[in-house]
Amino acid sequence: MYHSTALRSLGHRLSRPLLSCFAMAFFIGAFPPMPKALADGRVFYTASDFEITEAELRQYMGVEEMADGTVAWGSPMRAQQALSQLYTLKVLYRAALQKGVLTESEKAWIAYFQVARAAAVKLVADIVEEQMESVDWSSDAREYYIANKPEFKMPDSISVRSFLIRTESRSALEALTLASELTASDMTIDQFETVVREHTEDPNSVDGLIPNLTRGKTVREFEEAAFSLTEIGQLSEPVLSRYGAHVIQLIDRKPSEYRTFESVEEQIITQLKQKRFTEFGNFARTEPQRDPPEDVVVHQEVIDQLMLEIEAQQKANRPQLPTP
Repeated sequence: MYHSTALRSLGHRLSRPLLSCFAMAFFIGAFPPMPKALADGRVFYTASDFEITEAELRQYMGVEEMADGTVAWGSPMRAQQALSQLYTLKVLYRAALQKGVLTESEKAWIAYFQVARAAAVKLVADIVEEQMESVDWSSDAREYYIANKPEFKMPDSISVRSFLIRTESRSALEALTLASELTASDMTIDQFETVVREHTEDPNSVDGLIPNLTRGKTVREFEEAAFSLTEIGQLSEPVLSRYGAHVIQLIDRKPSEYRTFESVEEQIITQLKQKRFTEFGNFARTEPQRDPPEDVVVHQEVIDQLMLEIEAQQKANRPQLPTP
């Protein structure tokens, strides 16, 4: 019991990679000489019974050699942290051996569990990679586009130009009157642009042009006036919003249309890959539950008995409410 509690306590203080290595070290019984493939390279720490080599650090960090022969270490901080963890692991392991903190059965179980988990993770990753490579992403993307075409419908939009007469230094009536005096219903697009450039008080726009405006993107009063315009070049009456008085001219109108498949293909493929990656992984991980191997016998009555015992324990451990 003490050993198990100590191990859990240690687990709270060590990182998961370090704890995994710690568990494996207990199972092995001593740090054996590194395999030849890992024994080459620089040596960062040496002691009477262990050393930490560059190859071992690479394996611990999970980094690989790139095509140009360099190693993708990530960052100095990451490498230094890994070195510190490996050093801590080996010193603690040596002390643990001397103290005998784990029984042989505990060593065996920890090692089995860690190896089984690593193997299962690698197997699922391999299955997912194979399935991802087998997908015709362009074909699947086209199927998704056809089945979900409303997702790719672009709303009708307009391009307008407007000027603003602010109401900070004048009344709303004065702003509306000035806006009306600056415009005439027969103004051309060029003439109105000149008025906008000379008189607008909008600090965010010099020429007042708002391209591809869709509903819901501006204040209600401006939107209603802008979308009520029907003819190119048509001017609105002065309209008041919380920003001041506006006069709006319609420059262009684009009806609602669907984006082409070619314009959204890469976007769809990216979304499908993210979704399928998760789906393939979940499917592979849950296959033993859906389709147990033929040699597996599920002793459901024994499982049910255990659940009943646990439930009885819970009831027995519940605090008793005082009797009124």
